[in-house]
Amino acid sequence: EDPLIVLVHGMVSDRTTWQFVSGVLGDEYRLVIPDLIGHGESDAPAPSAIGELAYSPTGSARHLLHALQERHRQQPLPSRVVLVGHSLGGGVVLRLLSNPEFRDEFPEIFSRVDRAILVAPLEFAVHRASETLAELTSIGSFYAFLGRATGVLRNQTAKELLASAESPEWVFKFDVDRVYDAFHPKARRLPTQAIIRNAVPFNAETGRPDWPAIAALVADYRNVDLPVLLIWGDRDETLPLSMGYKLQAELPDARLRILREGKHSLQADRPHQLSEWISRFVEDAGAGWAPIESIDAPSSN
Repeated sequence: EDPLIVLVHGMVSDRTTWQFVSGVLGDEYRLVIPDLIGHGESDAPAPSAIGELAYSPTGSARHLLHALQERHRQQPLPSRVVLVGHSLGGGVVLRLLSNPEFRDEFPEIFSRVDRAILVAPLEFAVHRASETLAELTSIGSFYAFLGRATGVLRNQTAKELLASAESPEWVFKFDVDRVYDAFHPKARRLPTQAIIRNAVPFNAETGRPDWPAIAALVADYRNVDLPVLLIWGDRDETLPLSMGYKLQAELPDARLRILREGKHSLQADRPHQLSEWISRFVEDAGAGWAPIESIDAPSSN
């Protein structure tokens, strides 16, 4: 029975971020590619209605588990399920696997998940918030409208995406539109801001990390009792490679693969290399692999 691969996108993104990878993996495996809550075509309830923490990585992980459970009821999942997450999606997968409460709540899902692949995932011990993201969480309707009317918001979005890409020519208009549209109208902006605000525990008054809450999340890493492959670009300016070394040391059974000259969006910049590593890890769970290895790999595009 072929394994099922679940591809989980990152912050202010959607399932289309996996378009190149799914084009490669889809010939060999069955794929489930969801939009997380508040993203893409999924529901985006007002944070005031469902609570801010519903948009945290833990809340998103719970929604993802409910979605997989419903999928299982409609059509039973295969005996093997592999979770793949990028950036914030990697943090969601990390919470899904590490939160002990989920194992008792979703036993049918956990009996099938046997490995995970995290592509530059969010590591929760972040020492300071991004100034750009902090600004985005505080803009109101007037400033959002002003930013759209003057073109400032679109230009800033384009600059950020181009800077994070290894191959700027592969940043498309719809990539910019996806981020741009996440802040308009208000019904979409408020969930987006909640997602950014709750990615990592920070004290809203001081703007400093909430270290006790972060320590609790990090302590849960020990509960990840399956093989994990971490994949990182050594030029990642969004979530630096140092996070990868830290996670590799703290997760019970993890291997780290580093792409030289790679940046943050490896699913767009290096889809063939990324797909190859996913396929290999799906098949052998990293048996015989070195714990850490750097790879020279040309751009796949």
